[in-house]
Amino acid sequence: MDIVLTLLLLLVFTLFFYLTIVRPMNKRQRKSATMLNSLKPGDVVYTVDGIKGIVDAIKFDRVSVRCLPDDNFMTFYMESIKQIENYDEKAAKAKMKEKIDNSRRKKG
Repeated sequence: MDIVLTLLLLLVFTLFFYLTIVRPMNKRQRKSATMLNSLKPGDVVYTVDGIKGIVDAIKFDRVSVRCLPDDNFMTFYMESIKQIENYDEKAAKAKMKEKIDNSRRKKG
């Protein structure tokens, strides 16, 4: 009886951990990946450091940004982009789905 209670408590703790930490973190990662996938030259972005700029070029995992208002060029990792001004989540999801479908067609 004692071991059943211990296992039940462990199961409840694991479920609580999953629902409060793991699931929301995965949701944020998917949302961030969708946003970064929709990034294109000309978009106005904000970095995690609070720098506002216009995307000039995108190469693999790096983004070249023309910082406002001084027009200095800086290069950031994609992960450092926090927000895209005038971001349309529905259009970004559609674009992501289209890219996935195209890659599946190429493989098949």
